[in-house]
Amino acid sequence: SGLWAAQRDDYPVTVKAGHSVTELWLAPEEMPLTAAVSPDVLGIISSDGYGKAGQYMAGMTAEDLVLTIHDYADIVTDARVVVIDPKAAATRIPKTSLGLVFLTAALALTDPYPIEALRESAGAGSFAEVNLQAVETGIDLAKG
Repeated sequence: SGLWAAQRDDYPVTVKAGHSVTELWLAPEEMPLTAAVSPDVLGIISSDGYGKAGQYMAGMTAEDLVLTIHDYADIVTDARVVVIDPKAAATRIPKTSLGLVFLTAALALTDPYPIEALRESAGAGSFAEVNLQAVETGIDLAKG
């Protein structure tokens, strides 16, 4: 896609329990990896994530986007809030794919680079089928 990407994760030592925060940077040129203070896009898909979101939402503006599930539709923020309903998906979304579904929906709504680049990346490796289904689901859900 011609973009530089970096990722930083924060999660507890317990496996598949507690919060998980992933910070993802996409930029046209390499930049130093620093903690996100005010993201352009924020996805909230769990109660643990919701508990961590306040620090990120504080600096968000009307140009920014928060994607969330119905449970947190009443979020108070200056950012635009879009509710994504996983239950509205044509197929069941595995819990392990929900992050990719939300990432895809965010990309579909903000258009920082061609979705085809994400499809190409998601279509590689041993999880290609599941990943591609998540990408298509994210695109569909972003359309409403």
